[in-house]
Amino acid sequence: MSTLDPAEKDFRALLSDSGTIAALGDIYERAARRIVAELAAGVSRPGAARARELLARIDEILGDLDPRKQSSVRKWIVENARKAYVLGDKAATKQIQDMLAKLPDKGRAEFGEITTAWTPINNDAMRGIAAAMSATLGQAKAQMSAFLTTAIRQTQVASNVSEAILQTTTGGLLRGVAGQSIKDDIASILLEGKVDPAVRQRLSEVGYRGDMFDKFERIARGEMITVGGKTFNVRTYADLVARTQMKELHKTATLVRGQQNGFNHVRMSWHPMEEPDECTPFAGKIFYFGPLPQDPLGFPRFNLLPSNGDFHPNCVHRFSLWSTAGVGGLQIARELAWVQRIPAAFFGKTGAEVRKLMKAMGPAAVAEISKPSMEAAA
Repeated sequence: MSTLDPAEKDFRALLSDSGTIAALGDIYERAARRIVAELAAGVSRPGAARARELLARIDEILGDLDPRKQSSVRKWIVENARKAYVLGDKAATKQIQDMLAKLPDKGRAEFGEITTAWTPINNDAMRGIAAAMSATLGQAKAQMSAFLTTAIRQTQVASNVSEAILQTTTGGLLRGVAGQSIKDDIASILLEGKVDPAVRQRLSEVGYRGDMFDKFERIARGEMITVGGKTFNVRTYADLVARTQMKELHKTATLVRGQQNGFNHVRMSWHPMEEPDECTPFAGKIFYFGPLPQDPLGFPRFNLLPSNGDFHPNCVHRFSLWSTAGVGGLQIARELAWVQRIPAAFFGKTGAEVRKLMKAMGPAAVAEISKPSMEAAA
């Protein structure tokens, strides 16, 4: 019995479609470019705006990212999360119907008819996922605002100090020319995304510190979101948020849909990988998510997978429903043999912990336990 997931290709297309994932990235990217342009103009033009005026303008731009408002971000989340759900509903329902159609009448009767659509059943879950994305973007917006506020205030303070120094040493006329040059130097960093050595020297002489150069460069590159000690480019982070939430939607709905139709097992997708990751040993193998504490057939429980099946950011593996109906005992035994290659120590761990265990085992041993069944690899 084929266990290939026709929904998987649809979801991969969704998650790589420029009109879906890139939409969220573009919202951040456009805002970041506007912020950089405003900041550069504010420090470079004669009679530059005071900090509060410049902050007010940038806060207006950041307001476009606030998910608490009915903004383009909110609209994108609601529209595309719902589209993903409808796609999943159609693809998953068709998958189950195709699987049942291949069974004899007796086997088909065991599962019953599919009378309830996926989307209405999990409508609350869809709203929850949209809310999670909205909250995550709200945190990102707050971080961007705080980061830029600090940078702008430091810029204004440094400009004021440098102008006071120049005024006492060179006189008013030269002070004005030199002060404008300093602002132009700061603007060049923001617009070009890097610090020219001559610019660094000039600004260092009037009191600019290394951390400020770093902050200007990060603003110019759009690196303003810090999570878990790591600073992300805004587009990369937005892409990561969207992919993670879409994947969670697919996984959760697949399990719920299976439970409602008598399925107890899923197969994890398999694809060639240049470098093994914490998901690699589990790919192509079958896991149990039924109501009993242990699978009578002996397959490992799904909830013991590292990070509950969310192995690492941007993981593209998916789970498809797998039925034992119409599958002979020999095939089940073969599938069990494949999944039993995974060391027991790998279960109930985080993805990071599995990666450490894999490193200790060595590449050859990892390659051996990572082989999928012949059916999964087909």
